[in-house]
Amino acid sequence: KGRELPIGAAGEIFIGGVGVARGYLHRPELTQERFVADRFAGDGSARLYKTGDIGRWRADGQIEYLGRNDHQVKVRGYRVELGEVESAVMTAARNLRIQVGAIVADVRASAGSPARLVAYLTGTGTTDFAALREEITRIAPSYIVPSAFVPIDAVPLSPAGKTDRRALPDPWRGQVPTPRPVSGDSPVAVLCGLIADILEVPAVDPGDDFFSLGGDSIISIQLTSRAREFGIVVSPRQVFELRTAQ
Repeated sequence: KGRELPIGAAGEIFIGGVGVARGYLHRPELTQERFVADRFAGDGSARLYKTGDIGRWRADGQIEYLGRNDHQVKVRGYRVELGEVESAVMTAARNLRIQVGAIVADVRASAGSPARLVAYLTGTGTTDFAALREEITRIAPSYIVPSAFVPIDAVPLSPAGKTDRRALPDPWRGQVPTPRPVSGDSPVAVLCGLIADILEVPAVDPGDDFFSLGGDSIISIQLTSRAREFGIVVSPRQVFELRTAQ
């Protein structure tokens, strides 16, 4: 919206000053789109250049680059910068001293389920990401916490040398639940039914990991609220700690 943002908030980077060009040669439409009036300069002829880069001010006065705005996605009604997700995952990993190489965030949908954020990581020897998820939840907004973490050997690249997100593996491949028989009115059966309904998956086994199926912190609140309607008292914290309906 053209307003300055506080420290820590992500937004598009604009460049101003005497070094800014007048526009693109022989491309008036692109010039009008990218070169906008600089309302901070006090000079009606001054222009700001919209870089298309996303960043944020850090407390130490440095600008942290988060990625491109063409990597902006919409998840559960929120506009999310994939670079911001990657930055949050890296910060959380450093805080916990979890070894991580490269991080690529993407949006994927499991069968019949809405799109969820996924973090792909190279150079990590762990497959237990519960602590990492909790740390991201502590330091970042809940809507940018990935629903799944997927270790990969290397980041796939396009012929141009850029990250090829289309070549990233399906995070839920092989995780289609195969339900086992449970009593229809038991608390476990009710929770399985609620999870399947909320995540829009065909069925849920009592041992299925809520977060691996596409759950997240916001959906955990929905689950606990729905569970109370059936007399089942469970907190979002318990969902994070127990992770299954068992």
